[in-house]
Amino acid sequence: MISTYCNQFKESVLTSYLSYNLVAFLINKPSLGITNSPTTAQLLERKTLTMEEAAAFEINVAGGYKRAIIPLTPLINNDNERSSFINVSAQFTPTAGSFAACTHICYARGASLATASNANGNNRGDNTGILIKVEPVINAPFIITAPTTFIHNTQFKLIYD
Repeated sequence: MISTYCNQFKESVLTSYLSYNLVAFLINKPSLGITNSPTTAQLLERKTLTMEEAAAFEINVAGGYKRAIIPLTPLINNDNERSSFINVSAQFTPTAGSFAACTHICYARGASLATASNANGNNRGDNTGILIKVEPVINAPFIITAPTTFIHNTQFKLIYD
C-alpha cells in the first residue's frame, strides 16, 4: 500500500512550527565559518550552537539594531512528493549610524515577545527560544550602514518519507 501525506497536513506542520514567535538576529562569531566552504568543525559548531550561546554573541544595539520579528504568511511550496518548503524574509535597517559587524544570521522559534519593543531591541540578547537555523551573511564580517536595509531570504524545508 502507498500512503500519501496530504498537503493540508504538510502545510500545517510547517506553519504551526514556524509561526510561534519566529525571530531573526545577527551575531558576530567568525569561528562558525564565513566562507562557502566551511570545515567539518565549523559545521559541527553551527549545528551544536544553542540559543543561549548565540544570544551571547548577538551584536550590540549600535545603530538602533533590533531583532527582526517575522510575521509568517503561510505560502507553502511542495517541491515534490517528499518535501515542502516555506520562504522567510528578515529585514534589518539601521536607524542611527551603523550596526556592529556581523558574521551570521540566526533564526529562532519560540522567542520571548511579551515585552519586545524598539526600546529593548525586540528583546535583544534574550535567550528564550529554540535556535533552528544559522547562516553566514554575505561578505562577512558585514557592517550594515544607514540608510541601507539588509534583507535576508531563506528557506525552511520539511522532508518526509
